[in-house]
Amino acid sequence: MEPHYEVERLTRALISNPELGSTQREFFIEGITYSLLAFLLGERKSPIVREESGLTNSELRRCVDYADSRLDQRLDLSNWAATLGMSASEFARRFQLKTKQSSYAWFMNWKIDRGKQLPRNPRLSLAEVGPQLDS
Repeated sequence: MEPHYEVERLTRALISNPELGSTQREFFIEGITYSLLAFLLGERKSPIVREESGLTNSELRRCVDYADSRLDQRLDLSNWAATLGMSASEFARRFQLKTKQSSYAWFMNWKIDRGKQLPRNPRLSLAEVGPQLDS
């Protein structure tokens, strides 16, 4: 079996640049991996493209639970993403794919919707409702 040109080219570039940072090395390795997979699968003419997907229903449910527990706080995207084991950028991208809104817009709308329900609860006074909507 003859070596695939793209795999060989990327491997040589990776080896010849030992001063690359970890992120750059990861990109090279990812490129080598995709090229090798394309070669092994016989798809030499078209690159393998990673398809972006939104959050799963289970992940969205966990996001809603997180939002509910923090209605009285400011949104911290990094912490929110960490609940799903994601980086903030991956979380924001996948969240928007699922909800068709930015995480911030969704969170603010969620707070407003939840706030509309709170005054209807006869067990809560206005003094108790107000802080839950503050931020």
